[in-house]
Amino acid sequence: MADFQVRKIRGGEPAGAGPPVLRLERLSVNVGIRRVIENLDLEAAAGDAVWISGQNGCGKSMLLDAIAGLAPARVVDGSIHFEGEDVTHMPAHERARRGLAYLRQREHVFADLTVDENLRLALGADGDAGLHAMRNHPAAKLPGSKRAGLLSGGERQRLAWAMASARPSRLLLADEPEAGLSTPLRLPEDRTVILVSHDLTTWRLEAA
Repeated sequence: MADFQVRKIRGGEPAGAGPPVLRLERLSVNVGIRRVIENLDLEAAAGDAVWISGQNGCGKSMLLDAIAGLAPARVVDGSIHFEGEDVTHMPAHERARRGLAYLRQREHVFADLTVDENLRLALGADGDAGLHAMRNHPAAKLPGSKRAGLLSGGERQRLAWAMASARPSRLLLADEPEAGLSTPLRLPEDRTVILVSHDLTTWRLEAA
């Protein structure tokens, strides 16, 4: 059963300004036949940053998978609302199309593409213009013409965070994106963030 802690670390729009970006109501999630989350309520308004912490195996990653609509998490009860719309049984690609971005723990860069090509893919239609606008982003210090598969583990993690935080989205889910990094990351202020992290001191809460 889930035994994690949930804490709001940045407030966005005041309550009553509109439907929350994310609302979980009595959410229960299984992995196979094992219940990992039961009767969870959670709400995040536009601009909120919510920190989820806890021991390994307590259900943190499965919560993000459930919100994103990805296996092995399976919602067995309750509901997930994204910007007022019930997306509980909506396919993952439809949630992404509506503005949900997810940085998982596993490999999340395209190894055969260069740094710049990875970033252009993440930025979508604004790839070239967005790339120039990222001069102050940590990824700007990476060699743009180098293949991502040749980067160090920490460099790949910085690139993955750049791709996730630069991609246009309304809700960003991030599962320990600081792993393997020696310098703090910054949370973007222009969206709602659900962050799984072991150590909040590795984060700067100002704009990315």
